[in-house]
Amino acid sequence: MHIASFETAAPACFGAPSIYSFTSQVCGACKHNTACAEEARVVLERIRDRVNVSDLLKLHDKAGTPHQARPNATQAAVAKVERTAPVEPVTVDISPDEKAICERLNIKPAALAQNLCRKGMIARMRADFSARRNPFSDDRQKWLRVASDCLLKGYSRQSLKQSFEAELGWSGQTASSHVSIVTPVFIAFGFAKEVDGRVMLAEMGGSN
Repeated sequence: MHIASFETAAPACFGAPSIYSFTSQVCGACKHNTACAEEARVVLERIRDRVNVSDLLKLHDKAGTPHQARPNATQAAVAKVERTAPVEPVTVDISPDEKAICERLNIKPAALAQNLCRKGMIARMRADFSARRNPFSDDRQKWLRVASDCLLKGYSRQSLKQSFEAELGWSGQTASSHVSIVTPVFIAFGFAKEVDGRVMLAEMGGSN
C-alpha cells in the first residue's frame, strides 16, 4: 500500500529493511521517512518466519512503527485460495557482470543498481542514452527522470542537487544524498564519465 502511494518520487531504497535506519541522518531527512519505516516493517513481518529479524522488529517496536496484525492460519489459507492470479513484479536475473558492478558500489548506490538490474533497465538505459533519450520518460520514478535529463545535458553534483530541489521540492540534504546515490551508478555502468567535476554522458560501450 505504501509503495503504491509513494512510488512517484520515492527513492529506490524505499521500504528496504536492510537499508532503512532510525539513526541515519539521510533517512531522517527524507520526506518519505515515516512511510518507509512502515513499509520496512511490513517486509520484516512477512519474512520473520523464515529469517531471524527479531532485533530489527524490536527497533520498530521501540520507535512505535505501526503495523498490521498478522493473519491467523485460517485467514492465511482463505487468502491463499482467493489469490488465484497474483500480481508479481517483472524481474530478470542479474548477470555476473552486473553483479560484479553492484558489489563494487556502496550500499545505497548498490541497492539502486540491483533494483535497475532486476527490472531489466540497464539495457534500456544503455540504448536510450546512446540515442540521447531519457529512459525514464514517465513519472513512475521521477527523481531518476530528473537525474537522466541532467545527464543528457551534463551536470555538476551541485547543479543536480539544485535540480532535485527545484523539481521535486526536496531538502538540500535529501537532494545531496540522491546525487551521491545515482551518480556512482551512472558512472559504474559506463553511462557517464566525470571530468573535472562535471558528469557527462559517455560513449556507450567505452570504458568507464
